[in-house]
Amino acid sequence: MRACLKHSHAGGLERAQRQGLDVWVDGLFNRPEIKWGKGIGRIVRAQIQRAMLHRGWSDEFNVSNGYDLKLMGQKDGTILQLQTGNISRVPYDLLKFQYLFLEKRTDLVIYCMPTAKAAQASGRSSNLAQIERIVSELRLFKDIITVPMLLVGFE
Repeated sequence: MRACLKHSHAGGLERAQRQGLDVWVDGLFNRPEIKWGKGIGRIVRAQIQRAMLHRGWSDEFNVSNGYDLKLMGQKDGTILQLQTGNISRVPYDLLKFQYLFLEKRTDLVIYCMPTAKAAQASGRSSNLAQIERIVSELRLFKDIITVPMLLVGFE
């Protein structure tokens, strides 16, 4: 598995580079011993959560008290979220990111998901979240989703 596609939304790549997070995220995914394919999403998620906890990131957290809205982890104002599920989850994630940005609880989101090629390899290409589609749709909503994001595609 490897990180192979990056996209900067609202200056996200530049923020990640200043903190050295772009290189660290590459290391999370550049694992040749892990082959992306059908049913591997949970394994990848567990591996990334372990790596995050090892580097001092929080575990899964609630977006707001009293709501069952969760994100994968955060550290020093940065959120990292992995999306290996259905594409319909993406707009929901974007709303959570934007809410936390407007509440001044984040200034950067690192949002990781498969590429179209990886989605096809999983056998779920039509409904799996994939970076190319998300990048295209973020262009349409650039004035609505303003949180700085580094999107990372892997396969």
